[in-house]
Amino acid sequence: MNFEDYVDSLFPFLANLKRDESAEVFFDVMSGAMVWTDERIQGLTPVQLGCLRAIHLFRTSLIIDSPDLRFQGYGTA
Repeated sequence: MNFEDYVDSLFPFLANLKRDESAEVFFDVMSGAMVWTDERIQGLTPVQLGCLRAIHLFRTSLIIDSPDLRFQGYGTA
């Protein structure tokens, strides 16, 4: 899987997410990341799901103050 080739395909899905004040956090075992219930997306391909899990993992690494630098720089100009 080449992350750069698929991450852009997530933007329409992410743009349609709606914040839910009552959302709860859970631990996604497949990504090793914290994910909120209002971030669940249906209809992703396996490759897109892998990219989303990488995004969640990177965010979690920032939250716990232990940055996983494998994905640093993606999405920046």
